[in-house]
Amino acid sequence: MYMCRAGVIRAHRGQGLQKRLIRQRVKLAKALGMNWVVTDTNYNTPSANNLISMGFKLFEPREPWGFETALYWKYRIKHAV
Repeated sequence: MYMCRAGVIRAHRGQGLQKRLIRQRVKLAKALGMNWVVTDTNYNTPSANNLISMGFKLFEPREPWGFETALYWKYRIKHAV
């Protein structure tokens, strides 16, 4: 699943909302049977740090889709066996 970028308006930053949004989108991807969640950031250190803290890892896609300066992230969804 591709997780499209989303922002939190300035007045509500610092309350953990972005992590809650990411968690819900990962939960949806799992419910839909997806194995991976991918996304990208561009000059956004707070977002990159949130992704890292939630277990996302940097990767290099075969065919980059973002800006030349994009960082690409992936998260492996764990399914019960």
